[in-house]
Amino acid sequence: MIFCARTRDIEVKVEPFFQTDLSRPNDNCYVWSCSVEVINHSDHHICIVARYWHAADEFGLVRDFGDSATVLGQPVLGPGQHFLYSSAGPLKTPSGVMFGHCLMQMEDGELLEIALPGCSLNSPYAGHSLN
Repeated sequence: MIFCARTRDIEVKVEPFFQTDLSRPNDNCYVWSCSVEVINHSDHHICIVARYWHAADEFGLVRDFGDSATVLGQPVLGPGQHFLYSSAGPLKTPSGVMFGHCLMQMEDGELLEIALPGCSLNSPYAGHSLN
């Protein structure tokens, strides 16, 4: 399932995938990867400065993932351009949710917080879906 969010003219699409080969259910380690696409629908150049993800397991324990986009190289997107990257992380339970935001810098220097869509994370090991 693809989850979408749009802030002003910046769209973000996220598709989570459960990673069976990386997960170790007997050790309470459930790993997801996400394909993330940022699309610039504006008439201006934007730069991805930082991204902040929060993952909550089925007990509500929140783990924060953030960086200064150094892994991404702080890409600049022109009008109509898009940027695709992958991210991954573990939870200690078979289901949870992810949500967050990106910090973008506009051409004029304005910093804009862009919503990352909330994503449901449900593995085949989840007895029921809470999300």
